[in-house]
Amino acid sequence: MFDRYNEKARKTIFYARMEAGDCGAASIATEHLLLGMLRADTVLANTLLKPDERIEDLRGQIHALAGAGEALATSVEMQLSDEGERALSVALDEADRHGHSAIGTEHLLLGLMQQEGSRAAVLLTERGMTLEQAREFVSALPAG
Repeated sequence: MFDRYNEKARKTIFYARMEAGDCGAASIATEHLLLGMLRADTVLANTLLKPDERIEDLRGQIHALAGAGEALATSVEMQLSDEGERALSVALDEADRHGHSAIGTEHLLLGLMQQEGSRAAVLLTERGMTLEQAREFVSALPAG
């Protein structure tokens, strides 16, 4: 399933699973994918920061939104939420649309931005990120 994902995108999914488990979530939601992305791709994470903000500040804000339950063991199987599944599907479409052979964190960002009303999309929008800005960022990257 993750054959086309580059290393940072695969790490994002891995870290998202860890974050969801730490929060005691029933599934991997968009906010967990965003948390995973912050851990896997610090360059992209820094583009999401406000001036004078640290990655840990943003992580704390996301954790506050996600809530905290009792942590789940890593051996517990966990599926993606419906929004999480759609975000990954959109990421694939966006990689193809931009002519990129691999799905990267930049495509995952586009997938998250297009899940209107999701915790990740709301947080990113509140930070001033628009889908157009995210697309411009991805379009500036080399194809392939």
